[in-house]
Amino acid sequence: MLALRCSTLRPPHHSLPFQLQLQLQPKFQSQAVRHATKKAGGSSKNGRDSPGQHYGVKLWGGSKVVSGNIIVTQRGTRYRPGEGVKIARNHTLFSVLGKHDEGEEYVVKYEKVVHNTKQRNLVSVVKRKDYNFGSASAPVFLGTTKEQKAIRVARALEKTALLMAEAQRSRLGGEGKFATSHI
Repeated sequence: MLALRCSTLRPPHHSLPFQLQLQLQPKFQSQAVRHATKKAGGSSKNGRDSPGQHYGVKLWGGSKVVSGNIIVTQRGTRYRPGEGVKIARNHTLFSVLGKHDEGEEYVVKYEKVVHNTKQRNLVSVVKRKDYNFGSASAPVFLGTTKEQKAIRVARALEKTALLMAEAQRSRLGGEGKFATSHI
């Protein structure tokens, strides 16, 4: 759509004769003015988001495992493969041993190993009978099975018994964690 614009050279003079008024009238010049054919929508640079990748530990220490189970999904090698575990191209750790091998039950075992002065997290798959549920195998998720709850209660009782014994020794004058020196 085109509209005409008027460029005014001077204001009209009403006191002059008609002929002069016509000469002094503004001259029309046609200029093309373009109007929008669509409403401006605006643009946004932030309007996208992708879903999370859900990385992390999938099977905790002491969990039953079957061959082919994914144990950890990760970027990089925060956890390294141990016995009975392999690593995929995208650094996912998966089990190669499982329930179908020799009719035995296998569980996941996490351990911290020092290698060249660096601490490494090692993930292994071991036979259930060889796994010590009382050990501090990190990361252990306590609170789902009866065995794990029993272990947590036993550890708490053991810890309180040690603290009580140490407090008793300190009251009797022995050297302990709570012993105080009187001057």
